Amino acid sequence: MLSHKLDLTEEQQPAVAEALAKARDAVHELRDQCREGEIDRETLRKNVSSFREQVLSELEAILSEEQLKTLEEMKEARINGFVERR
Repeated sequence: MLSHKLDLTEEQQPAVAEALAKARDAVHELRDQCREGEIDRETLRKNVSSFREQVLSELEAILSEEQLKTLEEMKEARINGFVERR
């Protein structure tokens, strides 16, 4: 889906997938640590935020300016949709 919306090239697809998978796995690990009491919620929040920044940095190196703009628009639409549902 993301691949289609951003019109990723064949070269970009595996790089984007790898960056997202690494972040997803790291966040799952952090959530598990929080559930088990190894880290607190504040530490979880800070680390998840750090991973988001890291993924964005990786994506900025992979995507074109137009693709980054589309990604930002998708992010804003998701945030706005979440706020409207509250």
